Amino acid sequence: MTKRGDRLSAVTRRLDATPAWLGFALGGLLGLALVWGAVALGPWAAGLLGLGLAAMALGLGARLRLAADGLPARRAPTVPPRLPELPPLPTGTLPGPAEPPTVTRPTVVQTRDPDPMIQMVPLSGGAFWMGSDKRRDPSAFDDEFPRRQVRLNPFLIARTPVTRGLWRQVMAAAPKPWPRPVSADWSAGGDDLPATDLDWFAAVAFCNALSVLSGLRPCYQDSGANWTCDWRADGYRLPTEAEWEYACRGGTATRWFWGENEDGADAHAWYSENLGYSKRYSLHAVGEKAANPVGLYDMAGNCWEWCWDWYAEDYDARQTDDPQGPKEGALRVVRGGSFDRTPSVLRSARRDKNVPKHHHEVLGFRCVRSASRR
Repeated sequence: MTKRGDRLSAVTRRLDATPAWLGFALGGLLGLALVWGAVALGPWAAGLLGLGLAAMALGLGARLRLAADGLPARRAPTVPPRLPELPPLPTGTLPGPAEPPTVTRPTVVQTRDPDPMIQMVPLSGGAFWMGSDKRRDPSAFDDEFPRRQVRLNPFLIARTPVTRGLWRQVMAAAPKPWPRPVSADWSAGGDDLPATDLDWFAAVAFCNALSVLSGLRPCYQDSGANWTCDWRADGYRLPTEAEWEYACRGGTATRWFWGENEDGADAHAWYSENLGYSKRYSLHAVGEKAANPVGLYDMAGNCWEWCWDWYAEDYDARQTDDPQGPKEGALRVVRGGSFDRTPSVLRSARRDKNVPKHHHEVLGFRCVRSASRR
């Protein structure tokens, strides 16, 4: 409603609240003035003024009739009754979907067929709650919703992000077209640093090269800008976003895989606040911080990790069984945070995105493989 409408409404309410005798007195004075005007202005004006007086009389009579019936002269707006306030929730008990007993804690599965060139952790499949609940985590972003239960098949995931040493080893022996140029800054970096400053296409090319050298069937087919994935292949690939979060949580449902607050960040991650202001923000060797509950290192901090999925502003709640993300898009998902970010970015459900052709010092990746294929 406009300010002008508010003022008009206020004036009307005041007129409705005036006593009846005041209305009659004002009406009488107005009637005398109209009679005088009719005499002074002539018969035509007298007729018009007479019609006006008749209309006023009808309106006044209607007001008296409403008052006699016990009804207000002006209809008051309908206001719903005020609902009783609920008692405050006890501390630490926020509402939310109950965790069903089917949620699975990933277990490390023993394998007799170790991967020849990269250390992988075989995880049992199962169900988990993916995403965030705004009532449980007020700091969550809109793209972390809706929180839904996801079921995954068993898979293997690399214990650490791909290192520069492994990249050099694989790409030195990789047949064309898999090799990709790396940053000139790599010449000063050790083999145990994450292989970063690589775009998404370089990451999937590495996965194919590692598959060939390991005697496995490559997952990816290069079709220009829109690479396709053969999900039946037994080779290496990037994790889906669901696989990444399942592995990161390691069976936990807390905001971080180490708990509900930031206190464990120093022990588990390299991030902006534990490097010290006197030090240059930079990458660290993989595996220097404590592992998550299933033995994976650097799932939080150090470097962001590319995922397979195209990025969407929210999750498709219908995708619950081994979801692979949207069919198309402009940006790819990255997960995990990096050494130049605050602890809030290291939450297990935190998402981000980047242009597939983008490369930066903080962008790395790790490999997964479908366990049932081998």
